[in-house]
Amino acid sequence: MPKPKGFLRKTARYFLMIFYGSIIAQLGVTPILIYNFHTVPLVSFLANLLVVPLVGVATTLGIVLVFLSAVPVVSTLLAEALTLTLKLTLASIDYFHALPIPQLRLGAPHLLAIIAYYLALQLAFSFVSRKRIAPLFAILLLISTSTLIWKNVLADGGGETEITFFDTRDLTTVFIEQTGGRTVLINGGGANQSVNLGEVTVLPFLLAKGVSHLDSVFSTTTQSGNMRSLLSAMAGVEQSTPSAVDDSAYLESLTGRIEPIDSSTIFSYRASNFLLLAGSTPVQNLNNLPPTINVVAADWRYLKQDGFAVFLKSFHVETVILTTYPTLYTSKEPLRRLREEFPNLPILSVLESGGITLQLAADGFRVLAPANN
Repeated sequence: MPKPKGFLRKTARYFLMIFYGSIIAQLGVTPILIYNFHTVPLVSFLANLLVVPLVGVATTLGIVLVFLSAVPVVSTLLAEALTLTLKLTLASIDYFHALPIPQLRLGAPHLLAIIAYYLALQLAFSFVSRKRIAPLFAILLLISTSTLIWKNVLADGGGETEITFFDTRDLTTVFIEQTGGRTVLINGGGANQSVNLGEVTVLPFLLAKGVSHLDSVFSTTTQSGNMRSLLSAMAGVEQSTPSAVDDSAYLESLTGRIEPIDSSTIFSYRASNFLLLAGSTPVQNLNNLPPTINVVAADWRYLKQDGFAVFLKSFHVETVILTTYPTLYTSKEPLRRLREEFPNLPILSVLESGGITLQLAADGFRVLAPANN
C-alpha cells in the first residue's frame, strides 16, 4: 500500500497533467472556436479537471460492459455504475456551465491570422523540443505575419461605411458600421415562443464582425418580440456570462439605451440618401424628403401601395431593397410586376438573397454580395 505522501503526490500529478492537457488542447482549438463560434469558454480549464476523469471511467466501464454483457449479475452492476458515471458527468457539465466564469468573445480572425497563430505555436513547440526545423517555422511565420499586416493595414483602403439588411422575415433589421468603427443597430429581428432572431441571426453576425459594443440602438416598434430580440443581441455582444441575461438591473440599463425612431426615416451619408420604410405609412404622407433618394429600403407591404411606383419615379431612386416578406412561400408576383415596370432599376429582396450589404464610399455606394447571416 503506498504511503499517503506518495499517493497525494501522484494524485496531484495526475490532475496537473489533466490541466496541462487542457491548456494544450485549448491552444490547439482556440482559432477554430473563435472562427466558427466567436467565443472561448474559460470554464473548460476548470471543468476538465472533473469531467475528463469521469469520461475516462465511463469509457472503461462501457468497454468492459461490452465484453461481460452475457454475465447476468456483473453486467447489471456494470450498467448501474456506467449510468451513475454518465449522470455525474452531465451534472458536472451543467454545474460548470452555470458558473459565472466569463467567455472570451472575439470576432472571426482572418485566415492568415490563423495560419500565423499555428506557425507560432509550432515554432514554440519546436524550440521547446529543440528541433532543428524551428528556423523554417520562424521564416514561414515572418512571411505570413508580414502578409497579414500588409493586407489589413497598409493595403486597407478602408473605413467605408457598411449597411447590412438582415433576413429576419417580417421585421426590418439593419446594422450600420460607420467610418471610424461607430456601430448602429436598428431593431433586433423579433422573437416569439419558438425562436429569438436576436440570438440566432443578429448576434452571430455581430460577433463575426468583431463587434463588442453597440454605440446606438434604435427601435421602430415597441412590440415585445422586437425588444426581447434587441436585448438578447445587446447582452450577447457586451456580456460574456450566461447569467447576465437574467440580471433585471442589467437588462433595465440596456433597455434605457434603446431609442425609438419613426418607421419612416431618412439617412444621409455624404452624397447618398437612404430612406428606411419599416412600417406601412403611405408614401403620399411622407414629408421633408430630399429631392433625390438613392436607396429605398422598404417593407414588403409597400409593394401593395398604389403610389409606390410613382414615388420611386418622383425621387429618382437608384436601388430598392425589400427588407421583409410575409412567409417563405410568399408569392413573388408583386415583386415581378415592379421589376417589369422598372427594368433598369436594381430591386433586391432578402427573400431571395438572405441578407444584403451596401458599402458606401465618398462617391456613392455599391451592393456587396449577400450578407452572411
